[in-house]
Amino acid sequence: MAALNAVLNNLPGVEDGAFLPPDMSGVDPQARMQAFVVAPTVSADSLLQALRQLIDPVFLPRRIVQVAALPRNAVGKLTLQALRDLAATQNAEEEIGTVTVPHDHPCLAGHFPGQPVVPGVLLLEAAHALLTDADFQFDMVKFLYPVFPEQPVVFSIRRAGVSLRLRAECLGKTVLRAVLKARPVEN
Repeated sequence: MAALNAVLNNLPGVEDGAFLPPDMSGVDPQARMQAFVVAPTVSADSLLQALRQLIDPVFLPRRIVQVAALPRNAVGKLTLQALRDLAATQNAEEEIGTVTVPHDHPCLAGHFPGQPVVPGVLLLEAAHALLTDADFQFDMVKFLYPVFPEQPVVFSIRRAGVSLRLRAECLGKTVLRAVLKARPVEN
């Protein structure tokens, strides 16, 4: 880990950084390395590209999380537990609201008459209305299951660096996943 951290901290623009190995006591065989960095002038994608040139692919982090500061203790040490706690807060989902489309909504009349399905664009509009920060736009959307009228859809977000991960759940199933990115600043 020390060697990986040294490579990460030597990248241009990185003020502080650390790799977090996956928790092998868990049940997730897909768990992969993460990296946390304080690098206000460099994007996570740029850092990942630079790491690809310097370390073996097996050690590449699944994601690079940009933070304002690493949770170092009073003597400047960064403990594994502090990193795991930071990862837990970064991976936490926040419920932003629930939407139920009534059976008499005007858009349903032409969307599969006889067995209406809630249009995906209506779900996206509902999610966008629930977001408190309107400076994000949809970058990628995947619809997994249909939603029918009168079914409650619960929306949750998780911050992932500079983007948001949106998830919609209906009757215990994830029906939609999306990635939202910050809108580009207009000059």
